[in-house]
Amino acid sequence: MRSVCGKNILMDWVYLSPHLDDVALSCGGLVWEQVRAGNRVSIWTICAGDPAEGDLSPFAKSLHDRWGNHENSIISRRLEDLASCAILGADACHFEFLDCIYRRSPDSGYFLYDSEESLTGPIHPSDIILADRIGEDLVRLLPQGACVVCPLAAGDHVDHHLTRA
Repeated sequence: MRSVCGKNILMDWVYLSPHLDDVALSCGGLVWEQVRAGNRVSIWTICAGDPAEGDLSPFAKSLHDRWGNHENSIISRRLEDLASCAILGADACHFEFLDCIYRRSPDSGYFLYDSEESLTGPIHPSDIILADRIGEDLVRLLPQGACVVCPLAAGDHVDHHLTRA
């Protein structure tokens, strides 16, 4: 049994991942070690929702082109995430919140994040309510006594800051 916080106990660990690859790429080794030690580990990806079909900004379309998967970008990324979670031995949970490149202003309908620069800027004021909704879902769904891990907002990405908020 592995010592956690000075106690020899097994824990439920929930990692909050802003995007479908963030925890696997930043904390995959730790997740793997925790699972091997007998802990139950789940990776909860916050921004894993599907944008409305055909509702992409020019910026989002350019990213899909760069990724090389126009039609099924989110589906293929979710499948990759499920495969990596299986390799790590972690459970996966995909929330329906949209990645910032797909989010629109509820008032004007314009895309909130429509450039490379906007991805690392401040959280748009329209997204503050989204942080509250994410928090409400987490409070409702987190198992009692679980240790929650929210990796640092590396790279200053707006969705990382939103998840931490």
